[in-house]
Amino acid sequence: MCIVEVYCPLEICRKRNIERGDRYENQSDEQNAIMAEGITYSCKVETHINTPEECAEIILKELFGDLKASM
Repeated sequence: MCIVEVYCPLEICRKRNIERGDRYENQSDEQNAIMAEGITYSCKVETHINTPEECAEIILKELFGDLKASM
């Protein structure tokens, strides 16, 4: 089984929640508090550093290798 950690600092999550308008400011804090601990992730992406497209590329490369090389 592959598990991907999708990470973003809480401060940025709060800001994004406010900008979305469909979530409340502290929703990220509540979700972070109930996160399971001790999980071994197959890979990690950081949404505050990478675009969604870059995150997708990282995930595909980590889980499936260099797909472009096999084409």
